[in-house]
Parts: sequence; structure tokens; C-alpha cells
Amino acid sequence: MLNIKHRLNNILQTMERSRVRVFFFCVLPVVSGCISINYFDRGELIAMPNTITEIPFRSENGLIVIGAEINGVHGQFLFDNGFSLSAVTPQFAERAGIRFKNKMKLTDANNNAVSTPVAIVDTVRFGHLSFVNTGFYEVDTDVFFPCTAIDGIIGGSIINKANWEIDFRQSKIRISPDPFDNKGIRMDISFSGNNNTFTTLLINGNHPVNSKIDFGKNSPLSLRYEDVISFMSNTPVKKMEGIRAVSSHGIGAPEVFYHTAQPVSIQHKNETLPSAEVTLSSTLKYSGYIGAAYFRNFLVAINSSEQAYVLSAIDTVEDGDKGLSYGIAIHYHNGKWRVIQKNAADSLLSSISILDEVEEIDQKPISSFADICAYRQYVNEKKWKNEPLVLKISGMSKHLVLPYRTPVNVTLLIE
Repeated sequence: MLNIKHRLNNILQTMERSRVRVFFFCVLPVVSGCISINYFDRGELIAMPNTITEIPFRSENGLIVIGAEINGVHGQFLFDNGFSLSAVTPQFAERAGIRFKNKMKLTDANNNAVSTPVAIVDTVRFGHLSFVNTGFYEVDTDVFFPCTAIDGIIGGSIINKANWEIDFRQSKIRISPDPFDNKGIRMDISFSGNNNTFTTLLINGNHPVNSKIDFGKNSPLSLRYEDVISFMSNTPVKKMEGIRAVSSHGIGAPEVFYHTAQPVSIQHKNETLPSAEVTLSSTLKYSGYIGAAYFRNFLVAINSSEQAYVLSAIDTVEDGDKGLSYGIAIHYHNGKWRVIQKNAADSLLSSISILDEVEEIDQKPISSFADICAYRQYVNEKKWKNEPLVLKISGMSKHLVLPYRTPVNVTLLIE
């Protein structure tokens, strides 16, 4: 039997070196000598000081995907500090010998609480750096990555225990037990008890919004409608109707949300940050979210041990976005191709309702697409050619011709 007092001293010494907060709970009577560690705080980084490892990453839908070894098995993982723990798919768990014996409540991207299998993973390795005894969920990544193989998520349970330098220009990440000594805009952050990362932004001059930093979101900035409408009314927006989020447990409920037509000014303390287009929604769990897209034009140092981000300007990363749109989004759901979003102010779309079934695209059965991946590739090719999209909606006698065009904007009013 392990010497529990000796093990506890080792963990406390590691906690002092890395400033990792660890909480202990005894779930059995004291006479049993039991010590159990909260899954959110479980784990530690094993690395010598001044050790830096560098790994490449690739971009998928604007998000970061990195390689890692878990229990000696290599896989590809979403880099997502908006996810409280880390996670693996059932298929990867089988290959890596991970056994899920317990369950925890997980709140997904649609703010739904679900019971999710959880386990402690022995070792996660990036080059010379290892994380041991870390909490992991089981998750199905096919829901939000149907067109590429993603084996899981590297979440806050690991990201918050090290320092990371993200170079979007060269698609590389450097990882270190020590903070990076970069020059640039300093953004102070804090960690919540479930590993989420927060900072305070000043919107439109002097309106503070407590915002979660979430690299699992590809939108630059999202704000909760009720918290900001008092100082953002009369803002030109694209009024959208439909399903805004797809999470690990399915699609969300239809809602009305907005995208600002022009960038909104942002500050942090006395620092002026780049302006950003903003999504406004009533269904957000927190007042604000800063997504991966906001950081693409910086060399980003996530100095977890100093609770700060340092943003160093780099050359602009082109993303190919023309600012044009068909005004509509289609998704394969429950065996049918359905409209899940539309521009609510676009007169061309006035006859369409959310979850209407799509029968044809460009006068061909939409069922001829093998899957959502083939459909997305087809539509992306039409966008690059600036070609219209011709749809046949179930119950409508006429085909709907949608040019690839500038979105229709309206003025945001207090409703």
C-alpha cells in the first residue's frame, strides 16, 4: 500500500512550484485513511525547469488541433480551454486502455447538463513534457467534427497546468513549465473552480463584461444579449434565426440571435484591444466568450502560472472570408436535410421556417450527397466561384435561388 502521507507531501510540493490549486475531499470515514482528489483539479505536470517542447498544430474549422500521446497511444485532439476537463472518444479510450468507472455532470455548449463517464488517465505526453493522473471525460467528437478524425479534447485540466505559446503564423505551439517572457498586451485572467478561464473586457468604451476565454469557439466574441443590450442598442446587425450551437450531445434549440455588421471597440484595463465583430445571444451561460478567432492575429502566450495572456502582434493571417453569405445554413439531422439557420431580415428567405426539409440543391436530390462533409465541400466550391445556390424546400412549388451576396442588416433595438 502506498504511503499516503509521503504521496501527499509530493503533491503539495508540486503544487507550490506550479501554483496549481488542489483540493482534497475524504469520501470515506477518516479511520479508513482515504484521500480522494476532485477530478477538476486532479493531475500534475512533470517537467524540469527551463524545458520547452514544440509541437505543430493544424486548423479545423478555425480551431486548433494538436497531437499528443495518451498512455503511449498517439492521437489528434482539439485544443479547448473552454472544456473543464480533457476528453477522449470511446474508440480512443479502448486503444489507450482507459476505463470509465464513474460519472460526472457535464454542461455542454448548449448549456445542457448531462451525466458523462469520467476517469483518471495515467499519462498525457507532449514531447518532453508529461501530465500525470489527469481527469478525462468520454465524449463523441463526431457530432461537431463529422468530417475529420478527432480523438478527443485537451482541456482546462491540462492547459491550466502549463504555459503555452501559440504561433498562428507558423502553426506551432511551444509548451513550458515556466512563463514566456514575451512583450505585448497583457490580459489578466483568473481560473474558476472547474478550470474555466475568465477576463474582464470593456465593451464600447467603459462597459465591463466578465468573459470566458474559450478556444473551442471559432467566433471572435459572443455576448449575452440581456447583459449588453442597454449600451448596444441601435447597432447595425444581421438578425439570425435558428440553431446557433452544435454540442457533443446534439443540436441546440432554435433562437433569435445577432451578428454585428461592424466591429465593436474593446479594451482591457488601460489597453486598447483590436475591435471585433460580436454575436449576441440570450442562451449564453456567461456574459461573454472570447473565441479562438479573436487571437489569430497575435503570437499568444498563455502564461497559466502567472494568470495572464500576453498578446504580441504578428502579420495578419488571411482566412479567405469574403463577408458574403447565402443567408442560410443546412444540416443533416435525424435522417433529414433541414434548414437550421436563416437571416431573419432577408426577404428572399421569408417563406422558409427553421427545420424545413430541403429536398434538392441545384436541381439534384440533396440525398445524393454521401454525408454532410460532401455537402460542405460542394457549397464551399460554389462560394469560391460566387455561384448562386438553388434550393427546393419540401412543400414549396418553386425553387429558391439564393445569390452569394452581402448579408441584409437591420438596426438592433431594445425588445
